[in-house]
Amino acid sequence: MTPTEDVVALFRRLTKDGSTSFDVAQELDPFLRELKLYPFHPLLQLGDEVGAILEKEPAAAIEIVLRMVGSSLPATRALACVLLSRLARYNPASWMDLARHLAADENWEVREYAAHIFDTHGEFEGLAAFHLDYCFEVLSQWVRDADYRVRRATTNALLGYFLRHPEIGPRLLSLLEPLLLDDSDYVRRNLVFALRTVGKKQRGLVFSFVEKHLDCLTQEVRDIFRLTLDHRWTRGQEALRDQILKRLGPLSA
Repeated sequence: MTPTEDVVALFRRLTKDGSTSFDVAQELDPFLRELKLYPFHPLLQLGDEVGAILEKEPAAAIEIVLRMVGSSLPATRALACVLLSRLARYNPASWMDLARHLAADENWEVREYAAHIFDTHGEFEGLAAFHLDYCFEVLSQWVRDADYRVRRATTNALLGYFLRHPEIGPRLLSLLEPLLLDDSDYVRRNLVFALRTVGKKQRGLVFSFVEKHLDCLTQEVRDIFRLTLDHRWTRGQEALRDQILKRLGPLSA
């Protein structure tokens, strides 16, 4: 069998036997040790197959995912994120503390997968496809979280869903607005990425968002907006872009 087939077989055995107290490091980690976390698709596909098994045994699923989150192997924790995305469809509130824990993971790749708990990626639908209002409720708390890594997750949590459903654009920008004043450069750089992504679908919305804040600018906000506008999504609106850039002044050193 391939490593992926071995993983699926392991989870089938665990749920069949009711073996929730399995040794992650001994039984699961070896199959995932060589698995690359990018591109996303292989791990998402594996998580979808395993999730279809675990969702039939919800009590066992909670214990199994908790043990995976405790693994020292990033790939195992990333797979836990994918499983959580599927399992949380049925009782999302019971999984959000764990989702936040993964969003604050020390490994940046795991944090990427944690953001996708909410998001749409290709044919794989996250929590927003099933509980959009609840996702906004959770993320409105995360955007003010004490941990900058959790705040940063909000910038990436709904971008794939937005690209399929651009009508949420105004709501998404309203959610992210507090991050303009975030004290973390990591968060602000990811906010730039989010604003550019929204701009690709809704240019007028992002221009309006920038113009709304032109009278109350800190240097950090100026930098966010300059970096947001200095991008190909503004093509066709060069006159307006250049007018705003002139008001913003140069980037800080």
